[in-house]
Amino acid sequence: MGATPLAIGGVLLVGLQEVSEEDAKATFKKLCASFRISENVGDWLVETVGLRTLEDYSAFITSEAEIEAKITSKIANLAQSGLQAARLRQAWLAIRVAGTQAQEAKKRGDESLDLEALLPLHDLKQLDALFHQRYKLQLEVQVAPSDALVSSLAKQLDRRMLQVQSVFKVKTLRHSLLTTRKRRKLGSIEIVDAEEAIDEPISENVSNYLELLQVLLYGLAKAGVRPLEKQPAEPEGPNTRSTAYVQVPLDVVLRYHRRAARCVKLAPPSAALTWLQQRDERERQLWVERFRFSNLPLGQIIEQTMLELDHAWEIVPSDDLSATSANEKSEKTPKSPSKIGKLAAKLKDGTRLCSDWNQGGCAERCLLIHHQRKWQGLWNAKSPSMQSQVQVGLAFASGQPEPHLFLASGSVSRDMAAAEGQVRVSVSPRRASSIRSHEGSAKAPAIPAAMSYTLSQHHINQFVRNLFPHEWLHGFALPCLEDLLNQSPFLLWRTWAEGREGNPDVHYAASVGAHGVALGLQTRVGQAKGAMPSMLPVCGAAPEMFEACKTIAGSGSLPFDDTSIDDDLQFAVEWTVRNMTCLRSSRNEFGKAFMELIKRCVPLTRRLRQFQPRHARSLPSVQLGVLPYLLLIMQWKDTQLAQDMVTGFSLLGELPLTGVFQPVQEGDPALTREQLWGQALEVREWFQAQPLDEHADFVWESCAQEIQNGWACGFLRKEEVDSTFPEGWAGVPTFAHVQPSGKLRRIDNARRGLQNSALRYVERMRMCTAFQPAAVAKAVAAEALQQGVSRHTLSEHSLESGGEDISDAYRMLPVQLQDLPANVVMVKNPTSGEVQFVIMSALLFGFSASVMQFARWSRFLEAMTRRVLCLMWALYVDDSNVVDFAIGKGSAQWLGRQMLLALGVPLAEHKRLLMSPSSIFLGMQHDLGRALSQGTCLFTAKDSVRDKLRTLIGACKKQTTPAQASKIRGVAGFTALAMYGRIGRVAMGPLKQRQYTDHFPWNNSLSLDYAFEFLLFLLDILIPREVHIMPRYDKVLLVATDAQADSAPTVEGLSFGMKITRGAVSQGSRASCVLGDMRLRHLALLCAREPWSPSRC
Repeated sequence: MGATPLAIGGVLLVGLQEVSEEDAKATFKKLCASFRISENVGDWLVETVGLRTLEDYSAFITSEAEIEAKITSKIANLAQSGLQAARLRQAWLAIRVAGTQAQEAKKRGDESLDLEALLPLHDLKQLDALFHQRYKLQLEVQVAPSDALVSSLAKQLDRRMLQVQSVFKVKTLRHSLLTTRKRRKLGSIEIVDAEEAIDEPISENVSNYLELLQVLLYGLAKAGVRPLEKQPAEPEGPNTRSTAYVQVPLDVVLRYHRRAARCVKLAPPSAALTWLQQRDERERQLWVERFRFSNLPLGQIIEQTMLELDHAWEIVPSDDLSATSANEKSEKTPKSPSKIGKLAAKLKDGTRLCSDWNQGGCAERCLLIHHQRKWQGLWNAKSPSMQSQVQVGLAFASGQPEPHLFLASGSVSRDMAAAEGQVRVSVSPRRASSIRSHEGSAKAPAIPAAMSYTLSQHHINQFVRNLFPHEWLHGFALPCLEDLLNQSPFLLWRTWAEGREGNPDVHYAASVGAHGVALGLQTRVGQAKGAMPSMLPVCGAAPEMFEACKTIAGSGSLPFDDTSIDDDLQFAVEWTVRNMTCLRSSRNEFGKAFMELIKRCVPLTRRLRQFQPRHARSLPSVQLGVLPYLLLIMQWKDTQLAQDMVTGFSLLGELPLTGVFQPVQEGDPALTREQLWGQALEVREWFQAQPLDEHADFVWESCAQEIQNGWACGFLRKEEVDSTFPEGWAGVPTFAHVQPSGKLRRIDNARRGLQNSALRYVERMRMCTAFQPAAVAKAVAAEALQQGVSRHTLSEHSLESGGEDISDAYRMLPVQLQDLPANVVMVKNPTSGEVQFVIMSALLFGFSASVMQFARWSRFLEAMTRRVLCLMWALYVDDSNVVDFAIGKGSAQWLGRQMLLALGVPLAEHKRLLMSPSSIFLGMQHDLGRALSQGTCLFTAKDSVRDKLRTLIGACKKQTTPAQASKIRGVAGFTALAMYGRIGRVAMGPLKQRQYTDHFPWNNSLSLDYAFEFLLFLLDILIPREVHIMPRYDKVLLVATDAQADSAPTVEGLSFGMKITRGAVSQGSRASCVLGDMRLRHLALLCAREPWSPSRC
């Protein structure tokens, strides 16, 4: 219990607090650990000297010289006494410096930081006990003041430093329960930072003000519950004043709250909050002034002030409430009624005139009619005679639902049917207190009542309600978005799709083969999945084939010249080219509209979160209320996504048919749920038998980080998991994978855990490739030429590329409750080797179902950036790439990033790639700097990838294991894709043989040495892949085929404009022989526009 303050000459003195010996030992033990002092010294100071606090130690030693005389020399058998004395001096100096800084902070007025600190736990418990003992009242967490508020008020009362609290910043106990605290270390000092909990914004209205004011008054009553020192001799009873017995009685502050709630009901509704706030703050300010400069208890001051200012809370009934509220706001006083002539009360047709409007004092509030259960649906209208935009409701036509907003001259009793033909909008702003400030413009031109819109509010509401179970939204008023969704940018995609031939709703229309051929990727031409139809007769004589080749070459049109991109990307390309000169301003307006959509959907988001399972609420929160409306305006087929984001995604059984990816036909899963539970014991025994891995610490810390983030529950024993899932469960083995960069990544092996065997696909996932920037650049160039932009004008512009990365991507999507038993990670304690279990709440990377389920979310975000924001954006799982004109000044990346963050998608700041002509996407570096000027885009593998390949080959000079061959084959295959195409795959045969066929010993064969030499040769010449953006009609068409009838396999393929200089090939090398053999033996020229030279191959 804290000591009672003593007042001597007007100065408060606070005595020492009682500290137990156990608490003192803990304090000095921590001090010794911080400065590496022997624990025997700390125990001696507490037990022998009797010190209890660090202040005692600071006062016990008056100088550094006394440390050895008073402490170290008196402790028997103290090892390294000189070193201990030095560390005791360091501790003593640190305590003295900290005390001096605290005193200086108080002199500077920084004692407010101390007022915000929490009281000791025993003081808070004592206040709770006294409050309950006196009032027998248990407050709910929604109305109970937070511990921080009670602590601050208690210190203000003890020190007579009361402050005027802001009511809307008052926090309840519920807020403190949701607040997290982070610990960090500054040297040897541990600091605890309080991090504000993320609460929904509080609406500033009368109801919330009264609720928070009651919380503040409860806090004053709890902080002032201690009895007064001087009390009447008569015991407290029904006929006594409670202010004579305690500092702040509860009945007094509740009487103050009831008066405020009773009087505010008589205030004008439009000015009630301002009226209440002004009077409350004015009276509480008097409390502060009188309490600081007197010795009276706060309860007596509150009671006295209520009697003195009771008249200020009285409201005289008046016919002119609008004028009263205007005076309260200190606005301009309306012009007094004219004394000349008589004002008519009615028009000639009998229409009754408003007296306030007739006298020039109308505040324009009677012109607003809206349904109280709906949001105001507004449409921005602009007229040359208007000084600002006027917001008008859309649903004016007859037969529409109840009006959302109606602006017209006249009284509120005017029938809506009278405005069917036209609606006149007042020039004055909606909340203007007087029309005198807008003289000169009486009325705006008439706005047609039946405005054109494609989505009615009834249709919107019906669509949203059909996405969820009936009970979720039963009785809930959905936000009114009719006005917003019928404007740009939300209407652009629907309008474009309706006027386009074909079916733009087929999201997998662009095939892999067509996409590869459009980019000139020869590796896609002959593959079965991406095979293109033959342009030549299948069975024809040699003369016919020759003539067909000449016809194709003369037409100037080849599959390489086509653009094969998704429809929504084509839509974004067309909009970007069309609005090339106003990109920044247009995107700024798009961002405002998107933020308005999110703001209106906040109530729906709160509603949907109530139906989330408990484990899903701890994951990164997405604005769930926006998703249904995005599905509507995007015409997205995967409507199940909105409900899955609430309830979770499935991991077992048959995955849902989304309509987003290519359908496939597969058999039933190999395992059912029951079979998976039955084989889980065998998997656990196998995992237990495995030795501890060298990366066991990393795996354990990774799971611990998941638990700390709130994404998992654990570490649990098998018995605890059995009680959680009594019907059965299956663990997932986990291990650490070393990436080519050397970074460790935890992999949850659902293949070994058999979870992947209990899955059935109904669709095949398809995403973009690393050549996506070139595909966008080619589409931009083609669209610009289509819209009439000359090649000279287009060459004056340039393209830029940037990148974003979704952080902790899979942790955004929860697992549905029934599949949670299959999402249990098995991990070994690195110290004891015991297997423990962690129940994960979100998707895990090692699950096949997780990859497919996250692809749904990734594809949705990609389509949102294209169909709603009109951005040339691409997503490969969690990696993003955006292409834009340099004239956009980075506005495309800014808009996409801000909207994704507003939607609740976390983005990694350290992986962000700013817009630049050269960037990296999926490990491949591309250069768009000369795409529009010279018509080419260059691709190369990243420097780190090439260096990694050289390192891997250098480690295999004499021997190569299958694991090493597998790594080299993977990195070399990616490098070949980025630069050399099929030429780089020449060396894959020996590597594949070593990986799958060869046996021990692992000495290098001659073919393997040749393969390594060839790969190093390709790395030395560094030939980038060149993708043509503009069509070039002067290129040579070469058809490569087998010109011999031997049985040995030979090189086949199509070479289009590839150049290999002779200087790049060293004479006498085996690589030179290979290239020469390709030129001389396997290429037969069928048709060309210019003389052929072997160097052009």
